[in-house]
Amino acid sequence: MLKSASDHTQSEKNRLKSSAVVQCYSDAKKMEELASKLSDSSELAPSSEGNEVQKLLGGIADRAKEEKFLYTKFFAIGLFRLLELTGWLR
Repeated sequence: MLKSASDHTQSEKNRLKSSAVVQCYSDAKKMEELASKLSDSSELAPSSEGNEVQKLLGGIADRAKEEKFLYTKFFAIGLFRLLELTGWLR
């Protein structure tokens, strides 16, 4: 059975936060590596039939349509980083 946030000890909360941060950095690194291989920002358009980045962004778009996605400033920063890597900001 899942615990509520208030049921976790401080040590558990810190471990969970650390795990989430590590996962975020890992995901960001992977996206950065994938995006740096793209030649144009048009290759970032969400698509279930496109490249790996497009498929990932397509999954996010689908979750957003279902209101199962939390848009944060960190996500926005990541999107601008993807645009930067594909040359859109030049």
